[in-house]
Amino acid sequence: TSTNPAPQNDGATCSGSDTSTEDCNSQACPAENTVDCSGEEMTLTLAEKENYASIHLLKKGTGCEFGGDQKTITTKIHECGTKMSFNDTHIFYQNKITAIANKENYDNGISRGDDLEVTFQCAYERSGKTGVVQWQTRGETVVESVNGEGTFAFHLDLYKKKEFVDKISGDDYPYKLAIEDYLFVQVSVVSSDPDLTLGLVHLKAKDTPSEDGATYEYDLVKDGCSEDSTFKFIEMVQADSKKKRLSFQAFQFLGSESSIYIHAEVKVCGKSDDSCNNICQKSKRKRRSINEESETNQYHVFQGPLVQADPTKMKAVSAASKGSMYNSLFLAWTLLLLVITN
Repeated sequence: TSTNPAPQNDGATCSGSDTSTEDCNSQACPAENTVDCSGEEMTLTLAEKENYASIHLLKKGTGCEFGGDQKTITTKIHECGTKMSFNDTHIFYQNKITAIANKENYDNGISRGDDLEVTFQCAYERSGKTGVVQWQTRGETVVESVNGEGTFAFHLDLYKKKEFVDKISGDDYPYKLAIEDYLFVQVSVVSSDPDLTLGLVHLKAKDTPSEDGATYEYDLVKDGCSEDSTFKFIEMVQADSKKKRLSFQAFQFLGSESSIYIHAEVKVCGKSDDSCNNICQKSKRKRRSINEESETNQYHVFQGPLVQADPTKMKAVSAASKGSMYNSLFLAWTLLLLVITN
């Protein structure tokens, strides 16, 4: 019982409620600016509802200036003056918008406190080798040269048709394939260097998106040479040294119904370096040097997952297509397994 102060009125219950509440700070919380980091794009959404005369990023120019009433600002990580920095764990891309309330004042070098500046950034978990830092998401690897040798963005895109016009987008994954389907693949590099050539060193199918630690994996291309009987390079109508197009027939791993990811190891060559051409022939003559290069001059990019459209249907189609299935080692063993189990 309470003794300080001592109870009054012989300890009788006091009149009125034994609790008291009062509303305070009932105003809505101020809206916050938000940033969306999506691959090579940064998007700033402004919470401010004010209209301005104009808005621009750190560097002005086409694609870097916006109307004063625009609330969503999007820029690529290597455009409009975006600054790159990094630490031991992440790569950072930072830019800033300036929203001008009065253009005349701004042009005269003054502000009356009604302009708006917002700094925004995206951070990506980094990896990398000597002299470069890089980050990676599904279908994309961005490499930043610490030594100022340029920036590379590697892409691995999958298409539904041989014309390469119907790309499998992010919302399509996991993408379903039947055993008779062909997959059309484009590997490319984006860089401001017009003289770059892209070389495909390895192409693998794995049961994991990780570069290492696969339980199941299958070589489609090894040291630039095709390892699969259904694999072929596709010539482009308009030659482009920064792209490689190819196709191969779908398959499944024996003893597994796991998803499949496509992994590519690529390299880039400058104007005076022809080592990206005819990698297969060169690797046969000089296998050791190819492996040594892989430690410093090759980059990894992956895409997926791919899944079986219908495991039961896939097995039935394989059995019904006995003659054509023997052109793939994996599919032949799948057929053999079905014969044994039946």
